[in-house]
Parts: sequence; C-alpha cells; structure tokens
Amino acid sequence: HTGDRYVHVDVYDQIQKRSLKLSTINTVATGTNPFSFVNNLKTGNIFVLNKDSASITVINSLDQVVKNITLTDNPLFATYDAFNEKIYVITEGSTTEVIDATNETVLTVIPTSFVGDLSSIENNGTSGIVYVSIDRIGQDKIAVINTLSDTITTTIDVNNNPKSLTYSNKYDKLFLVNSVSNDLTIIDTNTNTIDNVISTNTNNPFQIEIDETNDYIYVRTDENIEVFDYNSTSFIQTISVGGLTTISENTTNILQYNSTLNELYTLSDTSGKGFIQTIDVSDFSFKEEKEINLDGSIDGI
Repeated sequence: HTGDRYVHVDVYDQIQKRSLKLSTINTVATGTNPFSFVNNLKTGNIFVLNKDSASITVINSLDQVVKNITLTDNPLFATYDAFNEKIYVITEGSTTEVIDATNETVLTVIPTSFVGDLSSIENNGTSGIVYVSIDRIGQDKIAVINTLSDTITTTIDVNNNPKSLTYSNKYDKLFLVNSVSNDLTIIDTNTNTIDNVISTNTNNPFQIEIDETNDYIYVRTDENIEVFDYNSTSFIQTISVGGLTTISENTTNILQYNSTLNELYTLSDTSGKGFIQTIDVSDFSFKEEKEINLDGSIDGI
C-alpha cells in the first residue's frame, strides 16, 4: 500500500510483476488458475493460491519459485498473521488451512460447523486474531479464530452476503461489505460487536478499502466506487469507474490505497484486456489508466 506503484497481476497460470509506470517487469509460472496471493512480511516471499490445483506456489523476492505446497482443497483467499508467523487460507470446501509461514508447511485444517461459503479472510495484525466471513442464507456470520490455538472462539452475526473483510490498525475496527443487503458493517474488535452499519447508494458492494490518511472508506460496487467519511460515517461522493466492464465480485484486492502517493488503484477488465486505474484522492479524479494486454482475465493486485 505504500512506496512505488508495483503490483502483481494474476493471469491464468502465471503471475506478472508490473510497475504502473513501466511495462511488465517479470512473469512467474504458477499452478492452475492463480486466484489470489498473500505476502509473508518477514521473509518477503509471496504465497500464490492456485484455485484449480489445490496448491500454493511460493515465490521469493528474486521472482523464483522456491516451493509448492499441496492443500486438501482448492484455495480462495489468505491472510498473513505476523503474531504467530502463520498463513491462513480459506478453501472452496469451507475449511481454513493453517500454514507455518517460516517452514512453509501445512500445520492443521480448521473446519467450520456452518454450511456456507467462506468469502473473505483478514487478521488484526497485533493480537493473533483472524476473521473469516461465512456466507450462509439467513445466518451470515464472521468467525473469529484464535491463531495461538487455531480454534474458532466466537462468531458475529452480520447482514446478507458478507464480502471483503479489512482491518484498520488506526481505528481498531473490522470493516466488511454485505453485497445482498447493500451496506457496509463496522465491527468493534475489542468487543466483537457491531459498531455501525452504513447503507450504500448503489447495488452489490463487493470490495472495501480503508484510507487511514484521509479517514476515508472506499467501497466498490457493481456500478462505481463510493467514498464515505469514517468519522461522520457520511457519504462523500461517487467515483465513476469509467464505463469499463467490472471484474467479478469474487476477485480479491481490486481496491488498494497508497498512502505515500495518496492514490487509489482499482481494476477492470474486458475482452482480454485489463486496466489498472489510478485515482488522485485529493480530488477523486482519474489520474491515469494503464492497459494490460492479457490472454484472459485479471484476478487481483
């Protein structure tokens, strides 16, 4: 989220390392359908989740594949817990697989007792807690996992179809969007209770990003990006995504804020072409748009 504008773009069975100011820097082969990835902040290794081959490709800072990890089910999203040096991966089988981030081996599998899709995962970064959103009709929940014992300690009831969890260290709050009820939820992580619910102005919110510099909340919907003020919880304005075809709501990390450059990045794709759009947060205007020529679709940045 900070520093120069480098991104990784997942394209079919490879991952591209790209600068928004330059062309593609490097391309690394992965497993089948690299769907998302997570960084080990201690070692610098990237864990690429291969959705259709039940595996993880580990890539070091030199863009070399150093290991392939076999999972019990197809992975969707992951989060890195620096508190206990673990990586938590949610799968299509509604389980959470726990990986030792140092040895890069599977430690255990945490089952959920809920019938439903696991749609997002996040950690609070400081006290060894991981949050998993569970999409179950009429019983949507956030499961709270203790990373020391690797057990679900409690659940939090939320609105319909929770997506895109993100935690803010500054506010000590967990944020998520609910795509069916068209709102965003703010959870107090000290009490595991809902602090506020804010309705969106357009349908199907599916991504959320927190801007701790300007105290903004960004929400990506089917139609645009909505901006809210965190302190007043009031709606500020809408940012058009330029009429491009929006990518799937199941895609991860398509909203990212860069505090160093005060920029917001979003992705769109259409007809085999991907677009990384840069928004100047000072006036919410489009600063630039970079096209990525690819033989398929983009899965995340």
